[in-house]
Amino acid sequence: VYGIFYIPVDFRRDASTGGEPVLSFYTNDTYFLAGSLLYKDMRMQSNLANGAVQQTLLLAKGEGGPLLAAKLMPIVLDTHPLNNPWLSYAVYLANFLLPAFLCMFVMFTTVYSISEEIKRRTSREWLEAGNGSIIVALMGKLVPQALYGYAHFPLNSGFFPMFLAMVLMILASQCFALFVTGMTRRSRIALSACALWGVLSFSICGFTYPVRSMPELAQIGSNLFQMRHYFLIYVDQALNGIPMIF
Repeated sequence: VYGIFYIPVDFRRDASTGGEPVLSFYTNDTYFLAGSLLYKDMRMQSNLANGAVQQTLLLAKGEGGPLLAAKLMPIVLDTHPLNNPWLSYAVYLANFLLPAFLCMFVMFTTVYSISEEIKRRTSREWLEAGNGSIIVALMGKLVPQALYGYAHFPLNSGFFPMFLAMVLMILASQCFALFVTGMTRRSRIALSACALWGVLSFSICGFTYPVRSMPELAQIGSNLFQMRHYFLIYVDQALNGIPMIF
């Protein structure tokens, strides 16, 4: 159950006789997003019900025309939901959840491909294949994994800014995984650390709950997550169309 909208039994009678009936609504904020949307909808319905009652009473008193409209709604609201007025989950979630999963899998793949060399004691052969250069050896491992795909969603700043952001996010994920692998030298621990980091990215990057409302320590920590920066770039570039210089 996401929410309950309670209408009293004698609501119609009390509303028509000036009894001031009470409409009650309850939302289940365990499901934060669904609860917030329901709260907005239920509040709007209660306001419409209040306006309908006032309209009925004023019409019964013989008031109508422009005077009635002015009393019911003295200020007309002109709302413009930006970027995703349809509340489409494809626009809202797909463009972020898929990169978030990609971010996690990039870290897994990087940890596995490097730690396997250590586990199987083939790191010397790997380094020799790179002509003794660790940079060449790492490039040979990581460059083939740095892939990118494009789907037809809002892309208001053009293809290049988001392509660059995706490439940088993949490189940041590879670098984090490389750092964890170098620190732990154990595949199991490194994979677990990347899994924890990837899962935390979903909640701490701010795409469902605003970072500014989080505890101060969490706000500071959010800057360490590559998905936080990718999300901010996605909102600015793909949805809002802000020039890339910003």
